[in-house]
Amino acid sequence: MLPAVFKASYDKEVWLLDEMDSLPASLQKAAGGREVFPFNDLSEAGLTDSQVKQYIKGQLIDIKYVVKGKNRVKTYTAVKKAVDDVNILEELEHLSLNAKKQREVLTYMLHQDEPILLKELTEELNTTKGPIDSLVKKGLLTMVKQEVYRDPFETKEHQSTKPLSLTELQQKAIEPILDSINETYYQTFLLHGVTGSGKTEIYLQSIQRVLDLGKEAIVLVPEIALTPQMVSRFKARFGSDVAVLHSGLSQGEKYDEWRKIHRKEVRVVVGARSAIFAPFEHLGIIIIDEEHEQTYKQEDYPKYHAREVAKKTCFRSPLSSRFR
Repeated sequence: MLPAVFKASYDKEVWLLDEMDSLPASLQKAAGGREVFPFNDLSEAGLTDSQVKQYIKGQLIDIKYVVKGKNRVKTYTAVKKAVDDVNILEELEHLSLNAKKQREVLTYMLHQDEPILLKELTEELNTTKGPIDSLVKKGLLTMVKQEVYRDPFETKEHQSTKPLSLTELQQKAIEPILDSINETYYQTFLLHGVTGSGKTEIYLQSIQRVLDLGKEAIVLVPEIALTPQMVSRFKARFGSDVAVLHSGLSQGEKYDEWRKIHRKEVRVVVGARSAIFAPFEHLGIIIIDEEHEQTYKQEDYPKYHAREVAKKTCFRSPLSSRFR
C-alpha cells in the first residue's frame, strides 16, 4: 500500500487533430487559437458531452491524460571540480593576488573529490557566491543539482549506544526468539513486561541478529506520540539504518522515507500501523509494541489490523519472526 504522497492526479487535455479553420465554430471558440488546451474549457465554451464525443469520433480532437504527481524531490545546489587537479594547480599559479577568495575556493576544492553543497562551501570559507560564480565562468568549477533527503529528526542528536548486558529474565525471554531467527523459521512470540522491564533492549538485540543475517525489521508503535521516543532508541543503536513512517510527517518527509526503504538504503523501519506496509523484500522480524492497543486497527478504508497483516506477511516469508 503506497502512501498518499505517491498517488498521482490526472489532468485532461484536448489536442486538435485538424486545421483551426476547418473546425466547428463552437470548437474554435473553446480552443481560442490554441492547439492544446485544458479539457474543462470545452464545457466552459458551452459544448455538451454528446458534441465532444462526436468530435472525438470524427477525429477532430483527441483527449490526452497528463499525470501530475504530488511528490517532489528536494535538491540543493552543489559545487564540484570541472577540470582535473593539474588544471586547478596551473590556475592557482597564474591567479591574481587580488583574487584571494577565488584562491581559497580553488585550494579547498583541490582536495574535494565529491560535490559539496554550495551552502556548506560558502559557510566553510566564510565567502559569498560571487567568487564561486567567477570560477564557474572560467570553467574550473561547475554547479550541479544534488538530491537530499528531508530528515524529520535532523535537529536531534542520537548518542550512539551499545548492547547492554541482559538480566537473567531478559536472557530467558530472548533465547527462543534468537533461535527462531537463527533457524529461519516463522514463530509468534508474546513478550510480557511492565514499563522499564527492558523489553526495548530485547527488541534491539533481536533486530541486530536479524541485520547480521542480512535481513530487515519493522517496529510498530501504537501512537505517533511514542514514535520519537522509540526512534531515538533505535537511531542511537542503528544510526542511519533506520527510517520512520507515520502520519505526523510532512508529505515530503514521507516521500523521502519511503524512497529510502524502497532503494534499500535502510533496513529498519519504525512507525505507526501503516509502517507494516514498508516495501521490504527480506523481512526478518516484525515487532508490534503494545499489540493489544486498538490503534493498530484501522476503521477507515482500506480496513485492516496491523497484527493480521503482520501474520500474513510472515507466512509469506518463511524466514520471518514476529513478536509483540
